[in-house]
Amino acid sequence: MLLKYTLFKINLLPIFCVCLLTVEQTNGQNTDAQKNLKVFLDGLDNYDQYIKVHIAYIDYVRERLTADVHILAIPQSTASSGTQYTLNFYGQGRFSSKNDTLKYAVPPTATDDEIRQSLTQLIKLGLVQYQSHLPGFDKLSVVSTDEMAEQPGH
Repeated sequence: MLLKYTLFKINLLPIFCVCLLTVEQTNGQNTDAQKNLKVFLDGLDNYDQYIKVHIAYIDYVRERLTADVHILAIPQSTASSGTQYTLNFYGQGRFSSKNDTLKYAVPPTATDDEIRQSLTQLIKLGLVQYQSHLPGFDKLSVVSTDEMAEQPGH
């Protein structure tokens, strides 16, 4: 009888622990989902990995309809042999009334690195209006290049 009770007790312990871990992970995921902006990038295939590395404080989703913000990039050739990117920010769900469009004219002499950096900066600026409505927005800071140049050590 003691042997049966011991086996029963040992078998229930892992099940109980797994249930606790599952509840804790689920609660953690809900908290993170509410804190972080969910973004779907569309039309930035050449630059999306760079953007994801350099804007790491948001969650990137694979399904457009699960995103808080859908960013659609439309490149268009210009008369001066350059490219103009139109970035459309479509708010979805809790941000459905917040949409914006930002444009970036790429000079014909721009390098891929300059284009990646500029698009990343433009996306950061476009996301500020959404980030400012989330918990932890007080940790974000917007600093102009003029202000950075005025700081000692720059």
